[in-house]
Amino acid sequence: MWVALCWLPPYPTAVRAAATGEPPGYRLEQLAAQLGEAPQALRADLARIVLSEMAAAYAAEATHARREIQRGSADPDLRRWAAAVDGVARELAALAETVTDSTSIRATLNRDNSVTLLVDGRPVEVNGPRIDDQAGLERRVIERFCNLHPCDTFIARPPDKEPPALAAGTAPHWSFGGATGPLCSTSDGLEFRFRNSDDLRRKREACSRVVGELQRLIAEIQHYKANGPLLDWDALAIHTLPAGDQQRVELSKAGDSIQAHLPALAAAPDLLTLLRPWLVAKVNGLAPPQVVIDAETLLPPLGFLGQ
Repeated sequence: MWVALCWLPPYPTAVRAAATGEPPGYRLEQLAAQLGEAPQALRADLARIVLSEMAAAYAAEATHARREIQRGSADPDLRRWAAAVDGVARELAALAETVTDSTSIRATLNRDNSVTLLVDGRPVEVNGPRIDDQAGLERRVIERFCNLHPCDTFIARPPDKEPPALAAGTAPHWSFGGATGPLCSTSDGLEFRFRNSDDLRRKREACSRVVGELQRLIAEIQHYKANGPLLDWDALAIHTLPAGDQQRVELSKAGDSIQAHLPALAAAPDLLTLLRPWLVAKVNGLAPPQVVIDAETLLPPLGFLGQ
């Protein structure tokens, strides 16, 4: 199973942190790394908090979908999505109830710094329904955990600098109306169209990963251009390096290239070709064209997401 940190209903410890104006300042991947050798009870507490907050996130998503249905949407995809996320919420809540101080818990970092919990050997990836609120939910998870345990004693506080966020309006938005199936779109012109809602959770994750990697690619190419080299868009290609942790982005026929973590785009070369005019506009600060994408065939294979 793979799911995500997302929405969070008001929680007393979160309210307290907001009132003092002193957020913990840690990141979930930091905590996961530091707890690798921590006492079992600390890892169990983190697992219970993460699972319960994930359950709340998916329950909130189900409620949101049902409100859309009550407003008049009769789309069967939306109904299936509401039922699916409701089932995930119940499953996560039940799993949280099973965690005791003796439960085997491991927290591991993936190559993109996302976190996977292994609960008695069962993987639960911390990714999920509302990608644009991921940082907020992770922060509140940290607040809950650090209200239970003195995090300052085993986590070095990071510099007061937030990682670069996605540009405004680039987080994907999902809609379920019409006869075309679920639609994942961004306000800067991308429309990923799916035929049905089968395995919809993985489709949401695939769309979010590709959108995030496109923003990373744009930033890297803009940095490359700012340093003066010529850019040959016809040479644009992405290849995974032998070690598998980074991708090489070819930017000229002369062999100029940059490196970045872009595994989803490397696995979808036809998508990169289709999006080239859109990328040209984005890199040059121009209004991007609208691009309609057959996501069923052009997004990375769903099996890729488990890598």
